[in-house]
Amino acid sequence: MPIRPFPLPMTVGTDICNIPRVLKLITKQKHGSLNSFLRRLLSPREQDAFSHRFGAIDTIFLEAKQTETSKAGVVARHLAGRWAAKEAVIKAYGSQGRRLSFWDILITANAAVQSERSEPVTCLVLDSRAEHFPANRCSDTDEISQFRQRDGPVEAALHGQVVRISISHDSEYATAVCIAPLEPAPGDVGGEAAARALY
Repeated sequence: MPIRPFPLPMTVGTDICNIPRVLKLITKQKHGSLNSFLRRLLSPREQDAFSHRFGAIDTIFLEAKQTETSKAGVVARHLAGRWAAKEAVIKAYGSQGRRLSFWDILITANAAVQSERSEPVTCLVLDSRAEHFPANRCSDTDEISQFRQRDGPVEAALHGQVVRISISHDSEYATAVCIAPLEPAPGDVGGEAAARALY
């Protein structure tokens, strides 16, 4: 039987991030280090959602010792997951020739279905950088309602491709996997997008 291409045109990316390393980075100079990390990793919309979830940055460093169980530790765990997820998306799209930055990727949590063990998230790869959209104050739930509906209309201010991601945490590590559709090239018909991976 001849070699058959994978039947679905998609790409996969994965990444892993060390949580204690993130904790060390964001507590190095406290407010300054965390602010710098947030501006690098999160788009304005995501930074706003972060503020809604964790409160003012001043409150994150109230505890004398910053450990995995302190508020700063919880923040580091969250940010390590976001870092791994965005790197996974970048890797999934790298094989398609598109160079993404962290601000090209918008990740929001679906607060309506959160549990103690998991944080379901949706990821949108923007057609334009997130800096081109207004950073209106809204919660994770408000943001996700704009593009979460399956096959529904995308909110007017956001244009992009929804991709599937999964974030996991275990001990000192956060891992993430992204499954993204393979963009068809001009003139592709049938399964040619998937078949290109063989040649």
